[in-house]
Amino acid sequence: MKRNLVCLLVVIYSSSIYPQIKQLTFGNNDEFNPSLSRNVSFAQFEWLAYERQTQDSSFIVVKKFLRTTDSWDSSEIIISKSNKNEIQKYPEVCCKRNYSIVGWQKKYQGKWNIFYSKYSFADSQWSPPIQLTNDTLNNVNVRIQSIYPDSQFIFTWQNKKIIRYNVYPVRTIGIKDTIAISNYDSTEYDLGTDGAYFGSVIFTIKGASNKYGAVVRDFNFYPKDSLYAYDTLQLNLSLRNPKFLQYYTPNKKIVFETPRLIDSLNDLYIYNIRSPFIIPSQPFKITNSDNSHYNARVFFFPIITSQTNQSATDVTPYNCLAVYQASKNITSSSNRDSSLVRITNSFTTDTIQSPGFNRNPIIGSFIVSGERNNGIYTLVVWESNRTGYTHLYSKKSLVGIVDEVPSSEKIVHSFILLQNYPNPFNSSSIISYQLPVNSYVTLKVYDVLGKEVATLVNEIKTAGSYTVKFSAKGGSASGGDAGLLNSGMYFYTIKAGAYKSTRKMLLMK
Repeated sequence: MKRNLVCLLVVIYSSSIYPQIKQLTFGNNDEFNPSLSRNVSFAQFEWLAYERQTQDSSFIVVKKFLRTTDSWDSSEIIISKSNKNEIQKYPEVCCKRNYSIVGWQKKYQGKWNIFYSKYSFADSQWSPPIQLTNDTLNNVNVRIQSIYPDSQFIFTWQNKKIIRYNVYPVRTIGIKDTIAISNYDSTEYDLGTDGAYFGSVIFTIKGASNKYGAVVRDFNFYPKDSLYAYDTLQLNLSLRNPKFLQYYTPNKKIVFETPRLIDSLNDLYIYNIRSPFIIPSQPFKITNSDNSHYNARVFFFPIITSQTNQSATDVTPYNCLAVYQASKNITSSSNRDSSLVRITNSFTTDTIQSPGFNRNPIIGSFIVSGERNNGIYTLVVWESNRTGYTHLYSKKSLVGIVDEVPSSEKIVHSFILLQNYPNPFNSSSIISYQLPVNSYVTLKVYDVLGKEVATLVNEIKTAGSYTVKFSAKGGSASGGDAGLLNSGMYFYTIKAGAYKSTRKMLLMK
């Protein structure tokens, strides 16, 4: 196998404070296709899943990142082992507080099928592999998202021109509900859910002059067959490899690639998908260099930070972290010379000194530590070939500092109550708001019956941007007492002068 020398670049907030790169896998074998659980419930750990290929065997392996110590567990767990005739590929891991699940493709009895393994915090172990489908697949990645309640997940996969889904726990192998049919046999699709009852798939279609568009189809899996589609996204760009960024704010966001008209290099764009009744926004380009950019992974966090543009915290592209590869020659998959991570509200770069052939960078969920002057960072994992074998490496990248931002530092132009993060949440969540003038502010939380369960703010505030931490275990950063709350929907309301706004949030235990 031909090995190529490439470098890895990362865009970060301040390069001098980051820990060094950590090698995660070792030995005389290859590890590929890493997947991070991106646990938005802030559980005690986050899972990394990957495939390992040796001369005579194929493995699906997981490794744990401990949030309590901000470190990787030195051990790894083999989920599944098979011989080379039953190769296992493309693991996808998803985590939701006390439950985790890994799905992957396996060439079983001469055809591709999906298998999975589940993890329960109570059992503290992964189950033996379980067969999910009896389809003949197209060797296309499985997608998994967490849904309500805590123990359930939704799978999607592709069978020729049909995209299907199944909800775990499954009663019978092979239960398959069709959620979208494309007139083009596209291998480019992605799944997103709101964490409760609604989901969407996005897939590409081929139009005139080899120009690609995308269709978004929304569905409600309780009950099933409640399905509708947006029109093909009219972006006046050729849209390839679309992926969802997030689902917990009113507008869905995607990242996609599009070739330039002059030099045929790829650029990356972020785009807000809005309902057909709202005027669409313009796509925002996040790359601009003499390279081709592809294989993007992006995560969005609606949190006010000390380096955020305060007038646009809930609008693309601010508060997005993107990780992607870059190549000077897109005609050769072996000539890929860098991978980049970009904080889109910073637009500065820093180089990770990573020799070898680097590819498939991924990012995890954001990790918030402490109460005040909090650092927000995320895990970055990628493949790198340095010694003739492909192994996995990781680094933590700081995203921002959660703090109250004085008005002298950032100019606020309007009253804004932002969506809490994370949402849905498990034990605590961050609520952010902005004040253009000095105001007497009350910020309260109510249950679905209208009963007040917490007062987070009740005082005069100067103009500026603020964050407050709401806890479902009895308290908040501002001293309010929420008591022990049950799972369910809650509402938080801000009153500041004549301004009043309410948003909803979902607590899942």
